[in-house]
Amino acid sequence: PLATVTLPATDPARLDVAPIRALVGPLALTGVAAPARARPGATLPVVVTGRAKDPAAIPALSLTLRSPDTLAASPLGLVPLGDWGPPWALASDVPAPMPAGPAHLTAELGPMAICGWLQSPLTACPLAEVDVSGVPLPGDATNFADLIALLDVEVTPTSLTPGGPVDVVLTWQALAAIPEDYTVFVQVLSAADRIAAQADAWPLQGTFPTSQWRPGDIVRDPYRLTLAPDLPSGPYRLIAGWYLLRTLERLPVLDAAGNPVADRAVVPGLVVQSAFDTP
Repeated sequence: PLATVTLPATDPARLDVAPIRALVGPLALTGVAAPARARPGATLPVVVTGRAKDPAAIPALSLTLRSPDTLAASPLGLVPLGDWGPPWALASDVPAPMPAGPAHLTAELGPMAICGWLQSPLTACPLAEVDVSGVPLPGDATNFADLIALLDVEVTPTSLTPGGPVDVVLTWQALAAIPEDYTVFVQVLSAADRIAAQADAWPLQGTFPTSQWRPGDIVRDPYRLTLAPDLPSGPYRLIAGWYLLRTLERLPVLDAAGNPVADRAVVPGLVVQSAFDTP
């Protein structure tokens, strides 16, 4: 080993970069990691690696999603040469534009960028291609795998009777084209996770499979559950989500950064009043 180099702290999982070679202002870019797909209005977790004569210039690097036809030629200037200094890594969340369509992740810093050997200077360098598709995630919705949003849950009644019915209406929205037919699961659970009632089906009593949904479609999906007759009184909750029948794998619930945090939506506040607990 010739030297030991300490990189800036960043998430190691985000450093699976593709090699690039570009000069952007005073920075030499060597690699990029970015998702190939994005939903309009979402943010993309991006990592760019490189070398820099002046590390203070790294935070000024501008990463942007833009249409491929908006890259402009740059006036000719001097190409920076010499010792590029130690390697660095920059992690950033880049907003996706609202219109759907093909886009380039670009890097810009200063008036000139050299994006490859013997290429003419541009004002910014394209680093990766991103397909912006689908529809924006509505506010306060539950995001299932960037495919389906749960917009609303209606439960009637919230005061439950053993052996009685529970009517549930789930309102979904397709965020993107869905290649598979997913199954909805709806369960009423006790505080000890005992299943008090359950229903599993394709949406709309099996008549509207998810592979037929188009991005933006809103589906009101009703279910009637029958509670077990021997339920003790106490607090209960309703859970709902999706799974693929052939694998039994559930769709994950994603947080704002796109990280899986759960595999269900939870509606608390149900109560069972049982005759079995009456003295």
